[in-house]
Amino acid sequence: MFNATQAKRSEKTINQIVNCVIGFYDYMTRREYFDKDVKSALTKEIKTKNKTYKSFLDHISTDKSIKMNIIKVKEPRRYIKTISKEHVNTLLASCLSIRDKLIIRILFETGLRANELLNLILSDFNVSKCSVLVRESKTKAGENRTVYITSETINLFQDYIIDYHSEFAVTEHVFVNHTGKNKGNKMTYWGLESLVKRLRHKTGINFTAHMLRHTFATNLNDNGMKANSIRALMGHSHIETTLKMYIHPSHETIRKEWEIVTKKMDS
Repeated sequence: MFNATQAKRSEKTINQIVNCVIGFYDYMTRREYFDKDVKSALTKEIKTKNKTYKSFLDHISTDKSIKMNIIKVKEPRRYIKTISKEHVNTLLASCLSIRDKLIIRILFETGLRANELLNLILSDFNVSKCSVLVRESKTKAGENRTVYITSETINLFQDYIIDYHSEFAVTEHVFVNHTGKNKGNKMTYWGLESLVKRLRHKTGINFTAHMLRHTFATNLNDNGMKANSIRALMGHSHIETTLKMYIHPSHETIRKEWEIVTKKMDS
């Protein structure tokens, strides 16, 4: 009997490999090292009337078509999910160091981007106000914004600085490497990714650092915070980004809101 096995490569990876191969043959054809136009043979032209996205100078273009690779594998739609508080607690319990636990807590409580987290320095933390200044961000709206953490996380931050940071660090950055040839230096993005992979393997929870950002926004929305305040904490320029991409109301939240509305309609 035939037994189906899971593919070793994802649909996205397969398409990237195919595009690289087609691009190579296209280069060889244009350089006249190869006499077959592989790219044209594997491309289908589709006429379009109303495109959602319009390229620069689209209004003067006479070509109203798009070209598609006919051997492209259909990629499943990617959904960014949130994780539950119970899963977050499991991740925290599985951390082997105060540094790792502090990273998970801050990501969950502030919704910081990975690079925002890694660029934090000691003076960004205001212990008395339980706040953190985000100086550097990928957007202007995200720069120099203030986010807030719980008193428990502030206490953990202080313990980390006293017990670990002062021993290892050779930089003002909060999160540093504890082992290896770069010991004491600023933790890199790949170091954070390595931590996430270890926790995924240890707990069986399929999560990413960015998923905690989505979880943060969704939790605030579910508990009644106004969208514009969530936008400010997230460091978004436009509220549409917050609403459309980062807030994923749970089934329980949707049902509760539906029940409230229907009761008002019936009264």
